[in-house]
Amino acid sequence: MGRGRRAPHAPSRLGGQPDPSHARPRRGLASDVPDGWLDALDPILDDVARLAAELSVTLEAGDRFRGLAVLDRDACLGFGLSGPVARAAGLDLDRRALGYCDYPRLFRPVQPRTAGDAHARFQVLIDELGCSVDMIRAAASLAEAQPGEVSTRLSRRLKVPEGEHRTEIEAPWGIAGCLMVSRGGQTPWRVALRTPSSSNLSALGTALLGAREDQVADVVASLGYTVGDADK
Repeated sequence: MGRGRRAPHAPSRLGGQPDPSHARPRRGLASDVPDGWLDALDPILDDVARLAAELSVTLEAGDRFRGLAVLDRDACLGFGLSGPVARAAGLDLDRRALGYCDYPRLFRPVQPRTAGDAHARFQVLIDELGCSVDMIRAAASLAEAQPGEVSTRLSRRLKVPEGEHRTEIEAPWGIAGCLMVSRGGQTPWRVALRTPSSSNLSALGTALLGAREDQVADVVASLGYTVGDADK
């Protein structure tokens, strides 16, 4: 429901299909949002908040995921797990709390759980919906209070200083990192990516121990991964 309402709204801002490339940090935003775009967010966010509440009630009404595919704190550390999977085991490594970009003013943390099972992971994921709604509302308020229009010209080419550089951000499934080695030119000498999906999939064998065949789909869904970044 939330995606159905959100999908048509994104192209009105981006001028095409939703794609992260439209908002790359080095490019910034080419122009301000159309009139009424921020106001149109409200019904979409209301739908997402309603959906989160409904999902929470449904989840707590049953025991389908309780005790299933337990990955405790030690397992998370051993497999390099982060994001919702780690927060469901009491290990909060959320990089947004470190305050990059404008998160010092926007970040709303999710309450960690400790059970480490599929139920706890779904609890965290549902809570993420509510926290995301709060952060988007806060960002919209800041945007409305910002004087003038967005029309900043940024360089299309960047030169990374010579040396080794590493950075991390909080992606939907956990920590996404990038290691770049530069010789001072416009093209890096080496780039290595670390994605949360590969870590989540590496723990799948352990998570499936003791699960019945009809529970396999539930286990996989509770871990979460994106095929496109699983091979990094």
